[in-house]
Amino acid sequence: MGCDFYEERIMEYLDGALDARGKRDLEQHLSKCVHCSEFLEAMQRQYVMLSDLPLLSPGQNFTQKVMTKIYNEKAERNIPIVMAIPALLLAILAVTILLAPYNPADIIPAFIGAVGWFVMVVKSVSGILNTALWMAGFTVKVIMDLQSALTFPARILAEIWRQYWVSAVLVIGVFIVGFSLWVRLLAPTEATGSKNT
Repeated sequence: MGCDFYEERIMEYLDGALDARGKRDLEQHLSKCVHCSEFLEAMQRQYVMLSDLPLLSPGQNFTQKVMTKIYNEKAERNIPIVMAIPALLLAILAVTILLAPYNPADIIPAFIGAVGWFVMVVKSVSGILNTALWMAGFTVKVIMDLQSALTFPARILAEIWRQYWVSAVLVIGVFIVGFSLWVRLLAPTEATGSKNT
């Protein structure tokens, strides 16, 4: 084994992490190797110098301050990307909608229908989950306790809205523009034609 191996063992020896067999092996090597003996002496001097230095306390809120700074730096880096993507999608959809012919009277009823459909789907899924839990033997209390876990995605969306409300407004705009485009592309042409005649 080379001196690199024993230099690592010397560090373990100084830290008190070397077992009895490792100590014997290291001491045998040190008796033969001048380089490692000098390395041990240099490390012992450094340990003595470091032990003479006063211990500094990082303060009570050190960890919290560092984590807050890291969080703020990440948030600052992500804001341009988070805002650019919805803004780009909104711009593309807005240009597409402005260039596409449509009947404005079709948008509001279709939007109300889509909202009603979404509410119906959410209620159905919630009902199916509650029924499945009840049939699996869960009590009403357990099912009610699980409701908070089932609403976790809504809490995440609320937190996103609170943290990135500008981006959330842009995303909502993208959905509205996309929905109006969907209405224009999928609205029956016969119904539109019959309303105009």
